[in-house]
Amino acid sequence: MIVCKSKGIKVLKEKIDYFQKNKKRETGNNRKKKLREENWMKKKQKKLMKEELGITLIALIITVIVMLILAGVAINLTIGENGIFKKSDEGAKIYKNATNNEATSLNSADKEMGDLLNQYYSANKPGKPNSNGIYTENSTINGGTSEAFNPEIPKGFKPKDEGSAEWGDGTTSPTEEAVQAGLIIEDAEGNQFVWVAVDGIKVKLNRYSFAENGVGTEQGEDSIERCYEATSSNQGNTVAKDIDAFKTSVAEHGGYYIARYEASYGTDGKPNSKVSTGMPATDNGKEYAPTIEGQLWNNITQPDAATASRNMYDSSYGATSDLVNSYAWDTAIVFIERYSGDMLYARRSSFNETLANTGTNGDEKCHIHDMASNCEEWSTETSRHENGPCVYRGGMCGGSISYTSTRLSWFPPAAESNASFRAILYL
Repeated sequence: MIVCKSKGIKVLKEKIDYFQKNKKRETGNNRKKKLREENWMKKKQKKLMKEELGITLIALIITVIVMLILAGVAINLTIGENGIFKKSDEGAKIYKNATNNEATSLNSADKEMGDLLNQYYSANKPGKPNSNGIYTENSTINGGTSEAFNPEIPKGFKPKDEGSAEWGDGTTSPTEEAVQAGLIIEDAEGNQFVWVAVDGIKVKLNRYSFAENGVGTEQGEDSIERCYEATSSNQGNTVAKDIDAFKTSVAEHGGYYIARYEASYGTDGKPNSKVSTGMPATDNGKEYAPTIEGQLWNNITQPDAATASRNMYDSSYGATSDLVNSYAWDTAIVFIERYSGDMLYARRSSFNETLANTGTNGDEKCHIHDMASNCEEWSTETSRHENGPCVYRGGMCGGSISYTSTRLSWFPPAAESNASFRAILYL
């Protein structure tokens, strides 16, 4: 029994050992199987990852291509032939052109309206000035009655403001201060004349003798230093065109116009009243008379000066021109002394030592130049002096023997470098 038992135990032990061995074997096999499965899974995952990576790269490439296509489209839409920028530029140009066209149309409409208003205004304005402001008929600035402080502007001239001598806007007459400063008129060629206001109280039209203190004494038709204003002459000199008509005009209109400057040469044979140009001739004699437009007109005889002055304006103008007479010269001195503040102007002389262009040497009073200096000036006054019947007035350059109110006699053929002339206008 004991043997059988031991034998049974041994068998049992062997079975247990076999079972344990088989179990170990099965466990090892399972592990191998598991490892194989894990390796297969890893390989599968790697394969899947490669496949996914390939798909991702293809997608990226496709995305990049799509983006490039979209970028190309966007760039073309922005800066291409029909792009936004070009369309924007074209739109800006169209807008600018439309704006310019509109401005041009508005300016044209404004101009047409302005022209119509100017035509209406000119047709109804005193003097009916043309587009250049030149009066087409005689009139005062405000259409009122002409008198010393509301001067009449003759046809063919326009009012010109300078300094305090302003004509105003035409609604009223000029101020007394403006008239006293020397109102200027100008023709279409730029020749200028200054209004000498003769109110019969402060300034009277007359021939004057002047004392050393500048005070003038009325002399009327009496002889002054053997000089008088003749109505005719047989001595070769030229008298005033119509001295009585001049006096009457001044009485009716309250003044007259005197050339602002000594005469400068006009190639049409007519004198200019402008600042002269070029080099004045300093030699004496008619052969040295100027031949170039604008030169100081010296070396001229008294009869030739009278003819040139009378021919300055024809009947198409609203005033008569003539060589300055003794009434006009002397009354201008009184006007200047009264209103310029220079009470000794009648005795002034030689503002310049050598011959100069008129209007350049500083001798200016009430906008009138060179009565005291530069050239002595021919007048229509007649002299009984043995030196001759022609009479110079005013001062001259480089000497103190003559002054503004001086009268010097000379013979008709005389033509000298220090002798010029100036015209007057009366209505």
